[in-house]
Amino acid sequence: MLVTEKNGKYPNPRRVFFSAACNHCAEPACIKSCPVDAISKRETDGIARQDTIQKPRK
Repeated sequence: MLVTEKNGKYPNPRRVFFSAACNHCAEPACIKSCPVDAISKRETDGIARQDTIQKPRK
């Protein structure tokens, strides 16, 4: 997941990009909060995966 943080004010605005790695949570909040249901948890090993193919919303 790529996270964007904006701070600072004119004339010195600042934007920082950083990646956030998966923490392999037992009950991942990212799955529940994804607005397009693009994240799922693999049953075999518990890894949360982001689907790159857009699915229709439920």
